[in-house]
Amino acid sequence: MLIKIEHNTIPESAQELFTTSFNQTRDKKEWLWKYKESPQGLTTARAYDGDKLICQYGGIKYSCLINNKEYQIFQIIDLMTKPAYRNAWIMVKTANKFFEYCQESRVPFIYGFTTAVSRKFGIKKLGYYAESPVGYIRKKIYPKKRLPLNSSLITIEKVDSFKERVNDIYKEYLNAYPLILKKDKNYLDWRYINTPIKYKIFSLSLKEKDKIIGYVIIKENKNKIYLVDFLLKEKKIDKLNIFLSILEKEYLNPKVFKTFEAWSPKNSPYYQELLKFGFKPYPEPRNLYFTVRPFSKIASNIFTDSNFSYTMGDSDLF
Repeated sequence: MLIKIEHNTIPESAQELFTTSFNQTRDKKEWLWKYKESPQGLTTARAYDGDKLICQYGGIKYSCLINNKEYQIFQIIDLMTKPAYRNAWIMVKTANKFFEYCQESRVPFIYGFTTAVSRKFGIKKLGYYAESPVGYIRKKIYPKKRLPLNSSLITIEKVDSFKERVNDIYKEYLNAYPLILKKDKNYLDWRYINTPIKYKIFSLSLKEKDKIIGYVIIKENKNKIYLVDFLLKEKKIDKLNIFLSILEKEYLNPKVFKTFEAWSPKNSPYYQELLKFGFKPYPEPRNLYFTVRPFSKIASNIFTDSNFSYTMGDSDLF
């Protein structure tokens, strides 16, 4: 068996391993988008038996800011082992190869979202900290609800691109929060525009100034609306409530859509606004946990768990 680090590659046997591991297939366009087209690339540790891929551990590289200093981290994705080789030591050896790479590259931490079973294995064998259930919230859609009195001050528009101003919106958060992902235009274009996955993007503007104050990204799934991501100017976060009211009343067909769903931990700047709109916390349907594997004191499990504010879009599940 050979374990090696690979960058931005898709072995021929990756689809077979993915199918046998997750009992599903993935479109070729999504493979390319995820593995080759992300702005900072993808790195994996892969175990081979001859020329056969039998185990993979790795992630997509992102930038984050910790106390306003930029670092590279990884979002853990597509952990998989060929069924005939499914024993703990192969995954542990493969993961440790990736961890060595992270330490050599001065990556402060990696993160992901794991099931309860994977959580136990990760804590016991891989050094994971997975103490927080995913902050899952939802509400029923009531399209006949009256709009807030100040809704006339806001214009929402379905758009197919992010304007350069989105970088200014993101930068407002740098001094306000000790840990944030770098969601600049480069990242947002890859994540929500140049992707085979279908999203709807809405811009929010103040009518009197005709100036964009933020964006909200949604995804439709049968009778559900996922609030995949939201990025509003820090002093305009309260306008998220107005946006959702307009979206609920004017854009959604009540015969089709029944519920809003979102991820928002309590440390999120958006959490209280979502509760005001009527969202309530529930157990995450797949029993997922926010998981961190730290490599540095600056990203201890307590610090990261308390300050990492994620959305559905910060996973690869939506």
